[in-house]
Amino acid sequence: MKYATHKNIMLGDLVYWKNSSPLDKGIVVCLIDEGLFLDGYDFSYLKNSGGGIMLLFNSMGLVQIMKDDKNIDIEFISHLTAPDVDDFLNCRCEH
Repeated sequence: MKYATHKNIMLGDLVYWKNSSPLDKGIVVCLIDEGLFLDGYDFSYLKNSGGGIMLLFNSMGLVQIMKDDKNIDIEFISHLTAPDVDDFLNCRCEH
């Protein structure tokens, strides 16, 4: 899958939901069709139920964007390193 900018969506990407107020940040936790996921976030069983990606947002929680969705309302912020991913997930658990 790709962002509106045609950049590939990657596991560990930090994103924000464009239509949220205030902006809700999240992380790509599973590339469903590729079978790639962060520990504890294996949603590859959804491959035959729309596939796509699974994101974990601070406020909204888990959100699946299906591979045939035409209007992806997320914007890329940055690609996180492994320690940054752990920090994001740990910080979110403290809320």
